[in-house]
Amino acid sequence: MIHLLVPCLFGFQAPASEPIKAADLKVVPGPMAPRYPDPAMGPGADRMQLALRRAARRGSVPAVEVPTGTQVIEDRMMSQAGWKAYLVQAPAGAKVKVRLQGEHTGWYWMTAVDKWGKTGAGMLQNRIKTGNPEASFINPRQDRVSPVYFMVDTQETNMNETFTLTFTWE
Repeated sequence: MIHLLVPCLFGFQAPASEPIKAADLKVVPGPMAPRYPDPAMGPGADRMQLALRRAARRGSVPAVEVPTGTQVIEDRMMSQAGWKAYLVQAPAGAKVKVRLQGEHTGWYWMTAVDKWGKTGAGMLQNRIKTGNPEASFINPRQDRVSPVYFMVDTQETNMNETFTLTFTWE
């Protein structure tokens, strides 16, 4: 009888869902490359690596589509460009928040953008790098679904580290 009360006393928490591999998600056309300074530029940056990265950052950002209701995605940065986008179709009036977690969380930066690579109504993110990469989108439209891209960017060139994205849907 006591074993039935233990979850009630200490708060029962449902087990976290199994992460979905980003490689298994549908590849979609990504947003246009946003126009902000490359976070890899800084003291001690290798000029040749930066030149290759700059060339890789032209055009659109590689993207995958996140199914509605997904809770956790596991991915790794595998391109020279150092960024990747995740397309979310936000339901009418809904809020979607994304938080990145990894071994070196402070090396990442997250933004919410539209298909043109610009921020718009309802898109919130950390403008100052705090080492806490997260972004959210509140769909201002009450009558339809709105697409938004959550972009993960890194300050490291040739990053090859696994990270997880945790999605909260409200």
